[in-house]
Amino acid sequence: MLVGAPLGQNLQPNTNRSGALWRCDLTSYEEDCVQVVTDGKRNPLDKHYSK
Repeated sequence: MLVGAPLGQNLQPNTNRSGALWRCDLTSYEEDCVQVVTDGKRNPLDKHYSK
């Protein structure tokens, strides 16, 4: 299931309440959700995004 969080904090650095998209299994556990990368370029070494 995909869950949108319009005011959530995404993984992009230097942003504030930029919205987030989550992919969740159909369980009641929050830890079963993983944030979906939607913007920026991820550095595979440190997993941070760059412009």
